[in-house]
Amino acid sequence: YLSRAQEQGQRLEALVQGLLDLSRIESAETMANFEPVNLTKLLGEIVEPYASRAEQSNRTLELDLPTDRIEVSGTETLLRQAFENLLENALKFTRPNDFIRIATESDMEWVSIKIIDSGIGIPTDDLPRIFSRFHRGRNVSKISGNGLGLAIVKAIITLHGGTVDVQSQSARGTTITVSLPSSIANPINISE
Repeated sequence: YLSRAQEQGQRLEALVQGLLDLSRIESAETMANFEPVNLTKLLGEIVEPYASRAEQSNRTLELDLPTDRIEVSGTETLLRQAFENLLENALKFTRPNDFIRIATESDMEWVSIKIIDSGIGIPTDDLPRIFSRFHRGRNVSKISGNGLGLAIVKAIITLHGGTVDVQSQSARGTTITVSLPSSIANPINISE
């Protein structure tokens, strides 16, 4: 009983922390802290521990980054949280012997980051609500989670002037595309 109570306490703590994060992000308190973020470096740092976890669980994680620096305006801590949430989901919902791939593209106006997995996918009926608070797909009821991860991702990316798109099919994998304005096209105005 003590073990179960401790488990439930940890779940409740994670839920409360998620709700606090979401509330803070949605109130846009952090916009004043925007600065140039080297997305190439950030993604490289984020992927390293996930690649190790993937290897230990017989999954393949590939990172396709350009050699050039990709820069966006934002808060590094929040962008890190968004991409960690996406990688956590990809790892959680990808079966052993399957793959996860992160690919980037950029032009003068937009930076696009795709997290592609060959995991369990998202049922078509769930796609319209996938970024809603507390929504969990019908096919993940036996996998732990509180349904806030993608809502937090959406709030962070929206705060940064970007978009999040999802394409998925049950049992065929998921592709999440995050598009952020390039800081080349949208330089930060320090005087504001």
